[in-house]
Amino acid sequence: MPKKESPNASYSDRPQSRRNSGARSYPEMVEIINLKSPEAQNALEELERASLKVVNDKVKVRSTKDSPFSRACFYLEEVFPEMLMSEEEGQEKAEKIYSEAQDVIKTATDFLESEQARVEKLLADGYVDVDLKIKHERDYEVSSSSVLYRDLVRLVEVMDKILLCADKLRFAGLFSVIQRKAIARELHRTVMKAGNRLTSMEGLLHKALVRRSPEETETDAQEEDENPSSATNKANKEAVKKEEPATI
Repeated sequence: MPKKESPNASYSDRPQSRRNSGARSYPEMVEIINLKSPEAQNALEELERASLKVVNDKVKVRSTKDSPFSRACFYLEEVFPEMLMSEEEGQEKAEKIYSEAQDVIKTATDFLESEQARVEKLLADGYVDVDLKIKHERDYEVSSSSVLYRDLVRLVEVMDKILLCADKLRFAGLFSVIQRKAIARELHRTVMKAGNRLTSMEGLLHKALVRRSPEETETDAQEEDENPSSATNKANKEAVKKEEPATI
């Protein structure tokens, strides 16, 4: 059985830190994504943070650190399920976590697809035939080790298509500049809200599953079984301690 410090240990035995997620030991899917609107480009760069690679432009990669959104998706999809498999009803817990994460993506996808159908209908009803020349389109190389992150990135692609339709409506006189800015802002909020909800889920589960050892969890459970009020008393003591003024 490998030692806990071994890099070849399983995730349940390996020291679990955010920087040692093990994502690099998994195969990654690399995609080239073409984005034409600056708002969609900004959204993707915000998701990837500083590790994004631009293929057709002289943009240097400022950092090689993993994106926090990519890391959160990897934890939700790969690390936490493997840690839970050794527990009783662990598979059901893991499936519930993954299902909740998928619901976050689905909610954002449904909204974006409804907006796409709306603007495309406006184009068809208005017989808009505008040929746009894109000046600053970019091809991005995006790598993902989880399906969740791939689906999160694909929200940006839908956002880009909607904004191109909105630009055609603007040049045809069916959309005002204010309407164009409003829809871009709403789409950006939808994409980032989905990403932030996933990182929030990962953060809470990280505290519950990773930062506490199995021995501490078992001891706390035994104490609560023997004395149900012990957990409440412990929380009250910590709250009082925080409220005490610092002594000089």
